[in-house]
Amino acid sequence: VRAGAEIYLLPLGYVLESFRVGEEELKIVNGKEELVYARREWLPVVRLHRQLGITCCSRTAYATLVILECGIRRCALLVDEIIGQQQVVLKSLGAATPDVKCVAGGTILGDGRVALVIDVAGLLATALR
Repeated sequence: VRAGAEIYLLPLGYVLESFRVGEEELKIVNGKEELVYARREWLPVVRLHRQLGITCCSRTAYATLVILECGIRRCALLVDEIIGQQQVVLKSLGAATPDVKCVAGGTILGDGRVALVIDVAGLLATALR
């Protein structure tokens, strides 16, 4: 997926589905929490760019959502774009980056760019507390 100008990878085992909705379908509760109705339930919307502290560069009338599930936790991850699916080799970032939250490791894409792999369990634990 793309968030801002960067590419991030989501392990497919956590992905239930992806879809687009109109921004008006995202509901704000208690003045801050966003929810979307999907899969017969209200799911919290987690904006990937906010969790990673990056600038969002897409402004459209539609939101691209990826439904993630880890254990009993589910969320709708809002991203700028879904790029596709591919197999990659995950490389640990090692002990040199212990404070990097929500990232399981990295990989080098076929075009030579580096992409970070999202730690879905960590993302959900951080975003849904």
